[in-house]
Amino acid sequence: MTIINKYQFQEKTILIQPNAGKAGAFQFDLTPQLPESAVISSIEVKTYGSKRVETTSVLVNGIPTCLENVVSVELNYPGEGYHGNHKITFIYTTTGGMKDEADFCCVKVTDI
Repeated sequence: MTIINKYQFQEKTILIQPNAGKAGAFQFDLTPQLPESAVISSIEVKTYGSKRVETTSVLVNGIPTCLENVVSVELNYPGEGYHGNHKITFIYTTTGGMKDEADFCCVKVTDI
């Protein structure tokens, strides 16, 4: 199925630092991105650092969950080599079969 739209959250910045350890779980309500009465049936979360390099394996801890269109994601401090801004992409499918994605572009990894 083709992803038909991209949305961007208007949220605060999430700051991930070395002393944070496992930082989260952060919750993202995808309800405003969905048609009325739509329910998410499956979710995939990916993260990207600078130059669109995927950082999911080092930034996301465990498997994200979705309950009532609210996605919970636990984030790790991925290490000094990953400092900078990261984007979280939520790729979801609704019970009606619609596939779409939403981006949260405000994760900053730093040691300051």
